[in-house]
Amino acid sequence: MTTIKKVIKYFAIYEGINYEGDELTKYKKYFGRVIISYHKEHQPTCMYYETIADKLVIEQLLPSIYDG
Repeated sequence: MTTIKKVIKYFAIYEGINYEGDELTKYKKYFGRVIISYHKEHQPTCMYYETIADKLVIEQLLPSIYDG
């Protein structure tokens, strides 16, 4: 997991990043430390948590940020 953002603005773009988001700082201590398993069924740039929550598996919480 590298970041978690709340979408604050959508753009009329169909091929590329179509949103602007604010990083949720209360989760910042986990960025780069949580290893999550998830089998993607398509190639999105953004996913809604509510639609995939039951498919996420937290495999490991690293003691420090992954560097390798």
